[in-house]
Amino acid sequence: MSQVVDSWFAYAPVKNNPEDAAKVPKGNPYHSATSGEMAIYRANSLILRKAGVQVGGPETAVFNGQEVDVWPRVAWKPKWAVTFSDVKKKVKQGCSISQRSTLVINGKNIYLEGLSLDGTLLINSNNEAECVHHLLSFTETLCLTSFIYR
Repeated sequence: MSQVVDSWFAYAPVKNNPEDAAKVPKGNPYHSATSGEMAIYRANSLILRKAGVQVGGPETAVFNGQEVDVWPRVAWKPKWAVTFSDVKKKVKQGCSISQRSTLVINGKNIYLEGLSLDGTLLINSNNEAECVHHLLSFTETLCLTSFIYR
């Protein structure tokens, strides 16, 4: 049987509580909320990499007794992008996200171009707004809410 997609893209079960997951031998999957959350960040970071964004690699850290790879914390609502082609349309050239960064996208028509993120950026937009972030550099925390750029 051939594999349709890599497991990082579609497989991250969350079935073990933190105490039981911490007892899992090193090198085996934890299948916990902690590892599930890290799997989402990894998948989203790798999707952005495949779309041309320079994304910082993971660092190893221990949470809830579990050693995990911590990628940039990247999350988006499905209304922003469901497919890879959606991501490609909304992410233009020259974007970078450092390992320590957090990016949250909550809006339909949000486009990133030339974004250099080394901090936290939370973007909230209503469905009518069109937000184009270009040639912006963030090194602190910034929250952008319901605005229109034309």
